[in-house]
Amino acid sequence: MSTIPMPPTPPKPLFDLKKRLEVYQQMQSDLEQLVAYQQKAIAFHSESLELLKTEAENTQNELNSCQNIIESLTSNITSQPQIVSNGHQAVVVDAEIEPELETEPTKTQTKSLSKVKVKTPVKTNKSSTTKSKAETKQATKKVKVKPASILPPSKVLEQYESITDMVLDFVIEKEGVIEVSDVIKYVYPDGLEPDQRKKAASSFSSVLGLQTKKGNLERTVPGKYLWKKK
Repeated sequence: MSTIPMPPTPPKPLFDLKKRLEVYQQMQSDLEQLVAYQQKAIAFHSESLELLKTEAENTQNELNSCQNIIESLTSNITSQPQIVSNGHQAVVVDAEIEPELETEPTKTQTKSLSKVKVKTPVKTNKSSTTKSKAETKQATKKVKVKPASILPPSKVLEQYESITDMVLDFVIEKEGVIEVSDVIKYVYPDGLEPDQRKKAASSFSSVLGLQTKKGNLERTVPGKYLWKKK
């Protein structure tokens, strides 16, 4: 009589079905939180990139303006007429008068002429000097920030005479470094539409950049500013 062999013993699972369900539910929760974090990170870095692009455009515009001023001043210098200095004021010599006598002078005329000293007339080219000063003043005129009317209405902006006053006051009161996005949140706490937000970012970025050049602010890293204590 033959003996029938015993069937193999199935492995005993480490977790029962209830425990497995709990594990997968926890995994699902962890993955949902990770996805939410990644989406917020993408939105944050996208906004930072747009602000950095806006600041780069403003810097390029300032560079172009500086180059145009240099070209204008250089052109004015090369186009100015040749002048002669008499020690006090620059004058332009127009012509020299040489007296000509058609007939032989009489004794009386000779005596009279000997007492008269013929001077070469000179005159100051006032029109040229005035025009040059006007052109220089026009070329060196600084670009001012547009008034607050270009921005959406804000109760914060209404308290100040200009955007510059508002930005400087905010930076002074704020401890540590600030970004353009901080100024936008301060002025528009309820948020803005994408197009309006871009306009506001461009305006505030221009003010921050200009005040940095004037020495009122310090740019610690690209896009971050700090009040420069004097």
